Amino acid sequence: MVVGAAIGAAFVRRQLRLETPLLELRLLRARPFTAVLVALVLAGVAMAGTGLLVTQYLQNVLGHSSATSALLFAPPWAWAWRSAPWPPRRWPGGCGSGPRSPAVWRCRHWAASCWSVSTGRTPCPW
Repeated sequence: MVVGAAIGAAFVRRQLRLETPLLELRLLRARPFTAVLVALVLAGVAMAGTGLLVTQYLQNVLGHSSATSALLFAPPWAWAWRSAPWPPRRWPGGCGSGPRSPAVWRCRHWAASCWSVSTGRTPCPW
């Protein structure tokens, strides 16, 4: 841990001193940029946690094998992968904000797929 923290500190210090850094750390001073990064990290953690909980539920509560649980959990991932290219084609104005934004729709579809898989229902084809 100490070695990793020391290497990380050395990397940050070096990047802040370079004229053309590998990673522009000064971007983190902009609040909107930092907020988006934090939101993406939290969304990733939430999706990974959901994946862990749903597969554990399928195995420990419903009694499915590991392979069956993985196959049952594929529809939410397939839907998330399929819905990725939608914003430019389907939403006027591209990626907006608010309750009709593509990110909100993806989260709704993800939640519906996870719910339908964990309750034993067929995933919704929408």
